[in-house]
Amino acid sequence: MLKYVDLHLHSFQSRRNNDVIQWTDELATLIALRDKGIKVFAITDHDTFSSSLYKKNCDTIKAHNFDITIFPGVEITVKRLNEQKGHILFIFDNNITEAQAKQLEVTVFRNAHSYGTNLNSFVQNINKLSIPYIMIPHVGKCDYIVYEDVKDFIDNMPYVESPSNKSELTRFNSNLKTPIKNIMFSDTHKWDMYRGSKVYLDSEEVNLEAIKNNLKMEGDNNESIEDD
Repeated sequence: MLKYVDLHLHSFQSRRNNDVIQWTDELATLIALRDKGIKVFAITDHDTFSSSLYKKNCDTIKAHNFDITIFPGVEITVKRLNEQKGHILFIFDNNITEAQAKQLEVTVFRNAHSYGTNLNSFVQNINKLSIPYIMIPHVGKCDYIVYEDVKDFIDNMPYVESPSNKSELTRFNSNLKTPIKNIMFSDTHKWDMYRGSKVYLDSEEVNLEAIKNNLKMEGDNNESIEDD
C-alpha cells in the first residue's frame, strides 16, 4: 500500500490572510486524511505556524491511534526580486521538542509577512533554530517563484510545486544541470471537499530525510487538485 503524502494543507489559521477556509477541528481533519489514505501530512498555513495546533494534532493522532505522521510546516509569502509575491512551503523535521515548536512559532511570527517576506532574512533567522527543513517553492502556480528568486537556496529545494504544463517550470529547470522534481499537493482550503493527494513516499522510513529524497507522483498526471 502506498504511503500518500500531503504537505500543503490549510487550517483556520490561514484566515488571518483573508483566505476562505472551511475547517472544523483536528479530529475531523485527521479522519478526512485517513479516509483518503494519507500517511504523512503537514499543515502549512500562510505566514503562521501554531505550536498549539501542531501539538493538538500530535495528541489527537496518539489518542485515536491514527496511522499517520505529521510534520511542522508553513507557507511563506516571499517578496520576489521584481517586488511581486511568491509562495514557498517550509517543511521542518518533526523530531522537535515542544519548546522548539514554540520557538519556531515565534520566529515565523516575527519574520513572516503576508505583504512579502525577505527570503534571505527569513532563512537566516530560521537557521538559528537548528531545526532541519526543506523548501518547496511554487513554480508556474499562483504567486509563483522563478529561479533567480531562490538560486542561493537550491540545494535545500528537492522539489517544486508546479502544474506540469507550465512554461515557468521549464524555464526554472533550464538553469540547473539536474532538473528539480515536480510534485503537486492538494493545497486544501475547503475540508468538506478534500480529495486527497497523488504524491506518495517511496520509503519504509518516515522522516524528513526520506521525504527529501523519496517523494514521487502517482502516474504521469502532475496537475493540481486544488489551486489557491
